[in-house]
Amino acid sequence: MMGILLKKTLEQNQRMTGKQVDKLAGDRGYRGIKQIGKTKILIPDTPKAKDSYYQRERNTNYFVNEQV
Repeated sequence: MMGILLKKTLEQNQRMTGKQVDKLAGDRGYRGIKQIGKTKILIPDTPKAKDSYYQRERNTNYFVNEQV
C-alpha cells in the first residue's frame, strides 16, 4: 500500500516541478519498496558500534536535514 502512495506522490511531484526525485529519505518505520522507478528510497540504519564519529554524524545529518 505504501509503495502505491509513494509512486503517486512522486508522479505528482514530477508533474508539478518537472524534475524527477533521485533519492528519497524515509524514516526507520518505513518497511517497503527500496526503489520506485529511478528513485532510491533511503532508510537510516541504527549506528553500529564500529562506526566512526564521522560516519555517525554524516548519516545523522543526511537524514535530519530532510525536505518536507
